[in-house]
Amino acid sequence: TSSEGNIFFSDGTSGDSEYRGMVRYEHSNDAMVFKTATVERLRITSDGKIGIGQADPQGDLHIGNISGSKDLIMHSANNGNARIRFREGGSNSSGFNEYSFGMVGSGNKMTVNGQGAGEIVTIMGDTGYIGIGEGAPGGKLTVKHANTSTSGLNATLKLKQGVATNGNRSSLIFSSLDDYDVAAVNGVVEVHAAQSANNVGRLEFWTKASGSNAAERVRISSAGDATFKHKVTIGDSYSGGEILSVGKSSGTSYMAFHNGGANM
Repeated sequence: TSSEGNIFFSDGTSGDSEYRGMVRYEHSNDAMVFKTATVERLRITSDGKIGIGQADPQGDLHIGNISGSKDLIMHSANNGNARIRFREGGSNSSGFNEYSFGMVGSGNKMTVNGQGAGEIVTIMGDTGYIGIGEGAPGGKLTVKHANTSTSGLNATLKLKQGVATNGNRSSLIFSSLDDYDVAAVNGVVEVHAAQSANNVGRLEFWTKASGSNAAERVRISSAGDATFKHKVTIGDSYSGGEILSVGKSSGTSYMAFHNGGANM
């Protein structure tokens, strides 16, 4: 019960040439071992776990032993699919929940599919565009939510706080090529409460001027009041078409009406 049964494949009659290839059954632990070039490549343990380059597999299939890089390649026909599927419950053929991810060759894309939901996430191979609920995204990130509601909130994209600290915020940040932040929208949770009706929030809009840090420019309070920290212009100020300007200059508030670029 402690011995081994071996089948050797030899390249010669001396040294390790006598056992360059080997199939071994280890009776002491009821494991089957396969070797090439005298090195163990695959092991099947007594409980059916398979190790590839791993002598002590920790799962049904365990590849590698913390050395080098590893590749698992699935190569389909032209325009074919290559997918990994996960199933739970039911039988081998029906009644199960299934989720999968893999390549859709005809669309040159990678998808994550869910039971009854079809393609949940799509990554386009040519552009790198990502779609959530959208199989043909037209931008770096396209989020689609099919909903017929015409009022209230529609949870298409949600930024959620993970800490109940009054005044903390979640930011949507815009940055330059060098990763310098130039503008942002903050959603501020002014009050965290156990009941929905008692939570309070506001919106802040930030921009960055030359030589300064990004700063808050506009605030919409929880009551819906809008506060502008600088001049408010109605009309096209970039081509001399201002109609109304409201602001503060040298500590003095002003309101100016314009006609074709001239003050009135």
